[in-house]
Amino acid sequence: VYDTSMDISWQKPLEINGDLIGYELEWYQMNNTQLNLSDRLVVEIKPDLTTYKINNLSATTWYTISVRAKTRKGFGLKRSASIESGYPPEMPSPPTNLEVISIEKRSAIIKFTPGYTGKTNILRYIIEIQMKSNNSQWENLESFNIEQSTLTLHDLHPYQLYRIRMSAVNIKGISNTSIPTEFFRTKPDVPSSVPQMLLAQ
Repeated sequence: VYDTSMDISWQKPLEINGDLIGYELEWYQMNNTQLNLSDRLVVEIKPDLTTYKINNLSATTWYTISVRAKTRKGFGLKRSASIESGYPPEMPSPPTNLEVISIEKRSAIIKFTPGYTGKTNILRYIIEIQMKSNNSQWENLESFNIEQSTLTLHDLHPYQLYRIRMSAVNIKGISNTSIPTEFFRTKPDVPSSVPQMLLAQ
């Protein structure tokens, strides 16, 4: 990112579902309250390219930039980011103050405070979970696009001890992991399987 230009890069979709024939890159000023079609700049990009340099921007101005892939059946969904010209994006900081505010048998709700965004928007959060047992490792649970400062964890096991930590992702990269929550225990439930063996002698 420079004062009047930006180097944009992206990755191919994981599921193209056909022959990739190109990309569409679009950008416009975020603070334009009377936005019309002439304010949206669009370029078509060859399928073998995943970078583009945008020039002639206004300095220290927020832009929304989006890219979408195209097959012969049409365009896929857009990937968008908001970036301010004149300020290169930086690595984000992890969320802080993680707190478990509700616990059920197989779910829990986590509250957190978003960290430093790195002068751009946070694309998603990575959630890692650890069970309290011998040699238990941290495992990636899910990747969330979160607009609020709470998230709901699903598919937990009843009456188990867990703790959670988070990382933030922006276009620059992945933050360090947060300080984890304290271990919390999900609520108990009825047995989920029948007794293993029934013998009569």
